Amino acid sequence: MNRLALLLLCSVLPVAASAAQQTTLRCSGKEANTLAHAPTGVTRLDALTLEIAWLHGKQRFRDTPPHDEALAGVHWQYCGFDSASGLHLVAKADGSLFTGVLLEQKSGRVIPAGQVVVLSPDRRHFLASRQPDGLDGEEWLLATARGLLLWQGTSNIPGKQGEIRATLENPRWTSSGALQATQLCLADSAQSTATLQKIQGRWRWLTADCPASRH
Repeated sequence: MNRLALLLLCSVLPVAASAAQQTTLRCSGKEANTLAHAPTGVTRLDALTLEIAWLHGKQRFRDTPPHDEALAGVHWQYCGFDSASGLHLVAKADGSLFTGVLLEQKSGRVIPAGQVVVLSPDRRHFLASRQPDGLDGEEWLLATARGLLLWQGTSNIPGKQGEIRATLENPRWTSSGALQATQLCLADSAQSTATLQKIQGRWRWLTADCPASRH
């Protein structure tokens, strides 16, 4: 994997009554195109340094060596901006972890996120996806727009014996503020909708039963 070409729960959360759709920020690996449409103040100073001007200052993201070894060093890439929330997404390849951060335009706060960020309709929460090298699936996290981590897990659903029975794809928000995803059973390819809910203080996916994989 070329680290410079970056790849890129479910309680009902309060959402203002609105027909607004969710917004997805995604790192495509084509930074030149993204920078061409970026807000004023987002610029690459040189091959190793990305600078983003926020309301009261500037934040620099500088690559660290080695620059010519796979899965080594830290490398940054600009991915996009959501004007409604005032959040910039910046991809971060940190050794074997392909992730990203959000920069809040108003405060300059840097918030851990992922390569893909799905903002809730009211912009108060987000789901982020990141990819550790070698992981079968993705790491997902649910957080508030101010960076409070609510839940973290993977896009895999284990069976009773710990084996992977299903995977989760296409995470999305409902208009009522619930986070859902498509569950795909590995044994028979059956699809259903899974919802992340907080039950007795613990977040977990409410999923349909899947048969054991055939060997």
